Amino acid sequence: MCKRRVHRIVACDAIKFLVKYIASGSAQTKEASARTLRQIAVEPYVRGMIVQQGGLKACCTAACDEDNQVLFYLQCFVLFLL
Repeated sequence: MCKRRVHRIVACDAIKFLVKYIASGSAQTKEASARTLRQIAVEPYVRGMIVQQGGLKACCTAACDEDNQVLFYLQCFVLFLL
């Protein structure tokens, strides 16, 4: 994602909604939300905000709940730790 788009997403507090969808949503919604968080986390200045707003915890919880997508969610929170 380009920096301007990431900045707009962060400015609209969309991270909170993505975390909410990962915590309580269908399998497809969880996957799409985690994919979006992973794409947003490419920007270093956003990673702290994602962790503060519960993105890391949501991805960890989803990784423990979903057996078939464990590697996908692990990729998401490995990016947060880099």
